[in-house]
Amino acid sequence: MFKFCCRAGLRLAVLVSAIGTAAAQQSTVESIRVHLFKENTGTLSDDIVANNPGLWNVIIGDNQAESFLVSIVISGKPDFYDRDGRIVVSVFDDDAKKRVAQRSFRGFLFGKDGRTYKPVFVEHLTCSRVRIVVRTRASEKSETVTFRCGE
Repeated sequence: MFKFCCRAGLRLAVLVSAIGTAAAQQSTVESIRVHLFKENTGTLSDDIVANNPGLWNVIIGDNQAESFLVSIVISGKPDFYDRDGRIVVSVFDDDAKKRVAQRSFRGFLFGKDGRTYKPVFVEHLTCSRVRIVVRTRASEKSETVTFRCGE
């Protein structure tokens, strides 16, 4: 009887440990997207990380933009709520060597495709080299966007 009890207890401990590990690894940062906010139309550009359109003097012209939206794509189990999920998004002005924005997000509700999106809106930073860093408990992902202004 003692052997059976100990084996069952060991199986239960292994099962609980596996469930805890799986729950802790539910959410991962899939990608970081950046979209210019076009002030003359009120619309967003295509993702400038994936499709760098040349970012010289975006504060003037047809696509006038002094602000941008950072969109963090988080992956997880479809139709699942990861209540323990957490990310921290930091935005740095590398030219001025300072952090200009930081947001924390907790708890992620994933749709049928296993994704959710979290936004960070950044203003008046479209003439600097910008670094976006997203941290989870287990990993870090970053993207750099180089905005430049001049004559």
